[in-house]
Amino acid sequence: MPQLANATPERQADHFVNYLFARYPDNRHVRRVASWVGLIVKGIEKLNTNPYVPRDRQLRFDYNGRYGSCA
Repeated sequence: MPQLANATPERQADHFVNYLFARYPDNRHVRRVASWVGLIVKGIEKLNTNPYVPRDRQLRFDYNGRYGSCA
């Protein structure tokens, strides 16, 4: 997933939403949660961090010497 390390937040959010819909196509909970993905990715962008994607379903970032992740 190194191609997502320098991707725009919109592209990163798109990747994760597509993953959710491909993996769980008939899950209503996923449809409700998917709308939050863009908000979370944009929030990480505002921290001025360098996010990277170690796995298909995880976004990781370093902020103020500490690691955070969205999985």
